[in-house]
Amino acid sequence: MTILKSDALLSSMHRAILHGSIVCFLTLLTQIGGVAWLIALVTKHRLLTFASLYVALTIATMFVAPMFGRVPLNCRSEGAFKMQSPVYCVLNRNYVSPELRNVVQELADNVSNQFPGTITLALDGSFPFFLTVFRYCRTCPMMMGENWISPSIIATIQAICLAKLLRQSAISIL
Repeated sequence: MTILKSDALLSSMHRAILHGSIVCFLTLLTQIGGVAWLIALVTKHRLLTFASLYVALTIATMFVAPMFGRVPLNCRSEGAFKMQSPVYCVLNRNYVSPELRNVVQELADNVSNQFPGTITLALDGSFPFFLTVFRYCRTCPMMMGENWISPSIIATIQAICLAKLLRQSAISIL
């Protein structure tokens, strides 16, 4: 009898560790997936409930994120700027500050005007609710301010700044 109780206790501990790990993984990956999984745990049809809740929370996030200073980058854009993969949008990794979205759109339009047919791709944005701790390029005159964005966008903007500075240097040498 004691062995059965300890096996049941061990089994329930394994389940708790498994579900805790799933919540941590989904939260790190999508920020809202962990919440959807926690709620789905109390239902009979976990996967169906999780999928439905995740879709509902993703849609709700589009309306709530602006209250936290985040706006989504357009996932279905056909213009000069778009997300590199729809996976970033499904994972809610396409949120930036409104100022950054405007700057990136303006830069993409400028590049497209100078080089017709060029499409600027965003590899990753940020989560919808928490501010990241990285600031973007202060050496580029178009990008002054106190906005916080993700490291991948920093790298993209810094590359654009470097290309702009190199182009200006090359023109001034000629």
